[in-house]
Amino acid sequence: MDLNINKFSKICRTCLIEKVNMRPIFDAYVADMLMECANVQVVENDGLPKTICLQCLQQVNRRFCKSSSGKKGDCW
Repeated sequence: MDLNINKFSKICRTCLIEKVNMRPIFDAYVADMLMECANVQVVENDGLPKTICLQCLQQVNRRFCKSSSGKKGDCW
């Protein structure tokens, strides 16, 4: 499968859907929240998308805030 680099940067790592509004996974503890909530390993140079869409980010944040690991100051 040949993916265009620009197109790949618009694919959400969690839902794998191409979207316009994306956020970097490796900023602001997003990778840590994702690893905690989904029980998956998130490594920066693993060849997978490095962005997450706003809808998935909201879901991850909600789940993280409800978990025992989520501290009130970590939630937004």
